[in-house]
Amino acid sequence: MGEIILKVVWLCHFVNSEMKKYLKRPYLKEMAPWIDSFINLYKNTIPLFELHIIAPNYYTNTNIAFVKDGIHYNLFKFRSNLIPKKIYNLIPFDYLTNFYNNKKEVYKFIRKINPDVVHLFGAENAYYSSTILPIIDKYKILLTVQGFIKNESKKNFINLARRRIEKEIITKINNVAVDANFIKDEILNINKNANIFWHKYPVYNNKKYSLKYVNKIYDCVFFARVCEDKGINDLIDAIALVKEKNKNVSLCIIGDVKKRFLIKLKRRCESLNLSENIIFKGFLQSQDDVHNEAIKAKMCVLPTHHDNIPGCITESMLLKLPVVTYNVGGIPDLNKEHEAVILVKKGDIETLSKKIILLMNNKDLRIKIANTAYKIAKKKFNNKKIIKQFNKIYNKIK
Repeated sequence: MGEIILKVVWLCHFVNSEMKKYLKRPYLKEMAPWIDSFINLYKNTIPLFELHIIAPNYYTNTNIAFVKDGIHYNLFKFRSNLIPKKIYNLIPFDYLTNFYNNKKEVYKFIRKINPDVVHLFGAENAYYSSTILPIIDKYKILLTVQGFIKNESKKNFINLARRRIEKEIITKINNVAVDANFIKDEILNINKNANIFWHKYPVYNNKKYSLKYVNKIYDCVFFARVCEDKGINDLIDAIALVKEKNKNVSLCIIGDVKKRFLIKLKRRCESLNLSENIIFKGFLQSQDDVHNEAIKAKMCVLPTHHDNIPGCITESMLLKLPVVTYNVGGIPDLNKEHEAVILVKKGDIETLSKKIILLMNNKDLRIKIANTAYKIAKKKFNNKKIIKQFNKIYNKIK
């Protein structure tokens, strides 16, 4: 074993197989798969640093610490025992108390670990990101920006509070890691003193399927969080236009969706005479399950309204699944050298439908774009480089 140079905390949220096994909750929905992909880079390796992960424990609501594959997991109790669960679910106590309990529990873990660096993944998720605020002046802090809650369309009490906390975090943390130029520009607009570092996100490698021909039973697949900001309404409207040219067009929608919103979407499909054309698969338990279903489509369509470079797109590139998407956020960066994805102007539903029809009717074009995207993804997204990038950043920050 090599010498341990640094002790590092990752502050984030996720659900992976290790957490489900330890908590004896096999039915839990996996969450934030990019964090699990980061974790997998460091399992059973000669460590460049000692890795401790701190994340909220929504499930048993207790403080838990365990070690698995050389990685220290620390799950914090996010709800006070003084507040019954039923009442907690009705009233936003965390936002009303400015996440007092979460901050207190995380600080206990931080003091015990005494890390050299605390690495916060995402400022937008206040229930864990807010816990960084009391310790900013006590430890070296790095923020990786996953996206911006300020760009989301909802403006209710909770989202406004999340925006306030996100801005406070970005304003106060001067070491910021990004992976797209538009994020860098937004960060520097909020915090002119920010030191910008670059690192890529890992790509999930599904080894259980072959990239050889798979029977295509869907024309299109959407696999992401099913919400307005990911463009699901735009996609349904586009499919309605496609149906005017091809009445048998099919769309498979994979992803977690709130019950009320699902009812709304299904009613929308009925009103557009699309009930027979659109299949809602719902949440699938693992990324392997998602990929093995997604690959049955001719193309992936993701008309997201704001984003970095979504995992859905990079995973599709590695699945040799051609992608149609809006030209927002960091997505256009994928086309710097060659056309890896088909870009459409945000909100241009008519053009979106035309691009879908183009790919549906042109197998040679699908193969060409898929092969180009695959080569670019293999070159651009290298998991081995990320390990070195992190170690380099941790040793540079002040």
